[in-house]
Amino acid sequence: MIDLLADLFQGFKEFPERLSDENQQNPLAALFGELWPFIDRLMTEFVNEDGVVEAICRLMKHGMRALSTQFSPYLQPLIRKALAGYQLNSIGSFIYTVEFSLTQFSKAEEHTGLFLEALDFICSHTVQVLASKENCQRSRDLVNDFFGLSTRYLRYNKNVFFSCSQLESFVQILLNSVGLESRDAAEVHSRFIKELLKIIQQDLFNGETQPDPNNQIVKNQMHMWTFFKQNGGTLIQEYFNALLLVPSKEVADIFTETVGVLCVTFMEEQSLVLTWMSAAVQNLPINVLTLENKQSMVDTVSDSSQFRLSHLHYELGLLAKRARSSATRS
Repeated sequence: MIDLLADLFQGFKEFPERLSDENQQNPLAALFGELWPFIDRLMTEFVNEDGVVEAICRLMKHGMRALSTQFSPYLQPLIRKALAGYQLNSIGSFIYTVEFSLTQFSKAEEHTGLFLEALDFICSHTVQVLASKENCQRSRDLVNDFFGLSTRYLRYNKNVFFSCSQLESFVQILLNSVGLESRDAAEVHSRFIKELLKIIQQDLFNGETQPDPNNQIVKNQMHMWTFFKQNGGTLIQEYFNALLLVPSKEVADIFTETVGVLCVTFMEEQSLVLTWMSAAVQNLPINVLTLENKQSMVDTVSDSSQFRLSHLHYELGLLAKRARSSATRS
């Protein structure tokens, strides 16, 4: 029945565009109003039934699209219900509910506080669920949904993301989930790192005006930037360790590309990238990379004026290839 209702609202997803006036009453709003008490009860009584939760999530997504701005009265109770459900049953459907709500209502300033509250809560709870690399490996779908949500925040309202009070929890999740063998989780994790670094670099260093160091958002951006400067070597080491486990070529390419992004982003930070790479190659087995190979990789980042990303990608690709060959021989 829930799926049928979702199909019904999906069929009317373009209905708001046909209204002559955005203030004109959407006839679907009355129908949804009749359904809401039933939906609210389902989200309470079946909170631990993953299939039911997923179906309700789909219904909410299509209902929101069909009602557009006239879904607004239900947004807060829906988000609060999703957060309560996530605390009891930590599955991605509840996170995805917040994600598609954000895409629909990110421009509505009256809901900014609600979305900040949601992000704070999700981070504080998720760091408990994904408290170790082993937990991340077991909950790869949750990692995928968490960083999918985080990327949406960056794209739709970066100020809300950088106002989050749980950034310490956030960076811990980021570290724990480096190098997962799941293509989807690896891809969204990598995409988030790329977009985060690009935004911070643009806001702090490439703007026409000097950012205000007393602004809390600027302070949080600087905090995240410092995190990457302090932990970039650890991230590269984790990606190298993941390559030694011989993931699929598609996943290996994601890992090597992310290492390249880290190196390019911080190449001008004096000898920082050189320090990262010199430490990371030391732990690579000699049967994967010879001393000569290791030195060649270090040389690619030793001089920022001579740096070529294509050369680094070649060396990283060689590492992935040698890791596969070594695993085959053993």
